[in-house]
Amino acid sequence: MVAGNREIFYRISMKLYIRFLYLVVSIMLSGCSPKPLMRMDLDTYLKNQHNASDVLLTASIEDIAKRRDLYRGKEVEVSGLIAYYGTNSFWTWYILLEKGGQNIRCYAHQYRVEPGRDALELVRWAKAEKGEITVSGRLKDDGIEIRNMMYKGDTVTPYYKPSEHFIFPGRHWIR
Repeated sequence: MVAGNREIFYRISMKLYIRFLYLVVSIMLSGCSPKPLMRMDLDTYLKNQHNASDVLLTASIEDIAKRRDLYRGKEVEVSGLIAYYGTNSFWTWYILLEKGGQNIRCYAHQYRVEPGRDALELVRWAKAEKGEITVSGRLKDDGIEIRNMMYKGDTVTPYYKPSEHFIFPGRHWIR
């Protein structure tokens, strides 16, 4: 009889322990997840005066060119065709977006001669298809400091650069 009571107590305590563990893990995961940014245009932002840290301003290149002072220092999202990508006469890797006769430079804030392969392939893909790429980041004096780039559902950041020295197991000649 005593062994049966221990078994029942063990089952009940394990169920409570599993429930408690599930509760703790779900609270930790939900608390650590980043808040999604609210997307809005500049006029709505100025009317409502939201907190600048949780707002992503959607804009056109023409609107940023006209009202640059109002956008400066804020998170913006802009789309356009790629006119150029590389490091020509600038201190880091950048893409030059063009739309409606206006250009804007979008650059990697860390010094990069070339971004990660995934970002470079995304830019080459968009340029080859002559498609519009979407860039989001903080607008500075010399352009947009890229947080991420999006094209046809793929989102990449230019800061991840995988190792060039990865060797396939058993195939030392494949890199």
